[in-house]
Amino acid sequence: MNYTEEQLDEIWEKAQYSSESNEENGYRKDMCGAWINRNMYGAKGDFGWEVDHIYTKNTAKKAGVSEEKYNDIINLQPLHHKNNGPEGKGDNYPRFNSKIISKENINIETVKEFVISFEKQLEIKILFSDKKFTKKTLSNTEGFFC
Repeated sequence: MNYTEEQLDEIWEKAQYSSESNEENGYRKDMCGAWINRNMYGAKGDFGWEVDHIYTKNTAKKAGVSEEKYNDIINLQPLHHKNNGPEGKGDNYPRFNSKIISKENINIETVKEFVISFEKQLEIKILFSDKKFTKKTLSNTEGFFC
């Protein structure tokens, strides 16, 4: 999918802020903690990143999720290119393994398991649901997840 600069900026805002000096130089961290650089979108270098679908395409297809909802900004995040795809994240939502994390100011290759936060899982579940939710229904989410 091709993204506009405006969409990329909105997705980039989801990366983890580190410090003012890193921000000035275009560096943030993806959800695995790997360093990425704003200007390296689509690149395969040390700080290259891609737009990741949190709820993967294969999982969405199996669940009957529409492409429009699958591509909603809620389901997108910046992810180091090595942490994305089958060799990194894979299709084990809400769990996935990283290939790259950071140690101080450098990226290192290591496998570490991550789990999508409950809050993000709920946000995605609501997005993909055909139901209309209110504050009242959201306050009682017991049994919402299998």
